[in-house]
Amino acid sequence: MPPAFDEENGELMNAADIRCCTSDITLAEFRSLQGTMEELTPMPPPLKSTWPARPNGAQSSMLTVAP
Repeated sequence: MPPAFDEENGELMNAADIRCCTSDITLAEFRSLQGTMEELTPMPPPLKSTWPARPNGAQSSMLTVAP
């Protein structure tokens, strides 16, 4: 079932009824898809300026190796 939007406020009206199935697209159609880059930042800011500072000795849980 395709999505249905309320014309007055643009809200999705049938979210619970929408199904997305892999059978909606064939393997040939999938293989024909071509990805595109949405945005390019030619000169990104330095990494240190974008990461929040951490107190000395603090580690991120993402960098910890689980036993």
